Amino acid sequence: MRGEAVTVENIGKTVTDGFERVADGVNNYVNSGKPRTLLQKIGDVFVTIVAFLVKIFLVAVIIVFCPVLFLLAIVLVALVVALIAVAIGGGALLFELLPSVNWMPVATVSPLMTVAGTMAGILLIGIPLAGLAYGILRQLFHWQPMGAILKWTLFILWLLGLVLFIFNLSALGWQFPLYGLHVI
Repeated sequence: MRGEAVTVENIGKTVTDGFERVADGVNNYVNSGKPRTLLQKIGDVFVTIVAFLVKIFLVAVIIVFCPVLFLLAIVLVALVVALIAVAIGGGALLFELLPSVNWMPVATVSPLMTVAGTMAGILLIGIPLAGLAYGILRQLFHWQPMGAILKWTLFILWLLGLVLFIFNLSALGWQFPLYGLHVI
């Protein structure tokens, strides 16, 4: 690594520099005016043919996988929409699927509280997952870090979701156990 920090970027740069040096050396030798033997000329033709076939293969792979990736993106968007729809209206489905459950504490809560609790749950789960996904993609694609305003906005939204979620649970009559505290 020649005294540089061991990071994915530096390793990639070192490997790329090595390939470039070898390619420059081969190109300089091929383009030089030195006489070439028959075996070297055959090797040059072989390398040219293999490079052409690899390029054709890569273009074919791109042509085949672009529609597949496009369809996967459409499916992902549809799943996200379906997930949000189930999160917001999923309570009605639970009433039908589980008739033996005592739903009275939930049924007495207003629809506004149900929607607010659902959105709070989405914020509680979605913001950390989005942050994790952004962190992974940032490392892969060398994106800039999030701005301070965006970080604070997401943190405040997450705290608001936490408060709303706890408020909704307490409105449902859920009591949180206090472990280790004994009232005398």
